[in-house]
Amino acid sequence: MEYLQLGALARIFRGYRGSDNPEKAEEYAKRAMSYLYEGEDPVLTKMIHLESVDDDGILTVTDTDMPLSPFMARKYRLREGDIVIPRGPTAATNGCKVLVVDEEPLIPYIPNGNTYVIRPYKNAVDPYYLAAYFETNEAFEDMDALVTGESPIKLVPIGNLNCLEIPLPEEEVQQKIGAAYKTYKDMLIAVKEYKKELRDRQKDVFDNVLDDEFTSPKREALALKEYLKHRSKRRLVQNRNG
Repeated sequence: MEYLQLGALARIFRGYRGSDNPEKAEEYAKRAMSYLYEGEDPVLTKMIHLESVDDDGILTVTDTDMPLSPFMARKYRLREGDIVIPRGPTAATNGCKVLVVDEEPLIPYIPNGNTYVIRPYKNAVDPYYLAAYFETNEAFEDMDALVTGESPIKLVPIGNLNCLEIPLPEEEVQQKIGAAYKTYKDMLIAVKEYKKELRDRQKDVFDNVLDDEFTSPKREALALKEYLKHRSKRRLVQNRNG
């Protein structure tokens, strides 16, 4: 199997190191605008923390907007196909918490400074294949070997991360792994939506029964399950068609 350094497959950069505290963020935005885009209004963005990503790699975005200068927003905004990982291996999960950006949102998502963004070069590697690799024990051990310093918080310098050796099987195998990883992610999103919908209906059951708007929980659960099943199938077809 061929191995290539990550730096040959993708551009890697650290997330935004400013503050998402509203007062400080505005100060950072004004500072950047003062010498780059004086007179332009700040851009409203969403700061992405590792805590915003659950163990299934699903992002929950907060309602808090953070103003940034147009220059900073363009520089740090996440794009479709970007991979966001912590700056070091996560011992608690024996691997990395990984986020793959499925599509670029209208409001810029800005990764915070505790993360690295991996932006694959065009046609170099499937981002979902890379994400699948970063969740393996092999990746955890390889990144752990790249840690420097004696800090209790393990961090991998960006130069070391560029040198991380990535296994590259045949392209057909990479595509198969990437497609399967994305399909499982879509299924996990559907399950999460399904659980949320059931919980909302559970909370409304008291009023619904009194208002004679109640239907059997089993019937509603089955209907929701079928809906999400068909939705997952549509996503799978879309993934296969590119």
